Amino acid sequence: MKAKKRISIILSGVLIVVVFAFLALNYMYKPHRNIAEERAISSLSAIEIHEKFTNPNTSLENLADKIVEVNGSITEIEQVHTIFIDNKVQVDFDTLQQVKGVFDNGSNITIKGRCVGFDDLLEIVKIDQAILINNQ
Repeated sequence: MKAKKRISIILSGVLIVVVFAFLALNYMYKPHRNIAEERAISSLSAIEIHEKFTNPNTSLENLADKIVEVNGSITEIEQVHTIFIDNKVQVDFDTLQQVKGVFDNGSNITIKGRCVGFDDLLEIVKIDQAILINNQ
């Protein structure tokens, strides 16, 4: 009798450990987000999104880790995959092919990407995993 009880306790313990391990792995290793398929929560100009982070009187939506569309004029092309829109928003693209030879300073652009937040030191809004929506 004691042996059967001991085996059932051990098997129950192993089952609990396996279930917790499975849940922990699913929580830690979520699949990557596909920005192209997700819907943007808002569409703003670069100046509007910058004001949301800098103006204390403006009601700030929770934009962190949310998908947003931003439009404006390209003011700087910094690296092969980074541009600045209206000197207010830094946009990082995932793929280098999107940036090479496509953008010119002064051209209007609309992008969709994940809002990372606001950099207090540089006073810019940061967006990563961006994709090009419109380039004029």
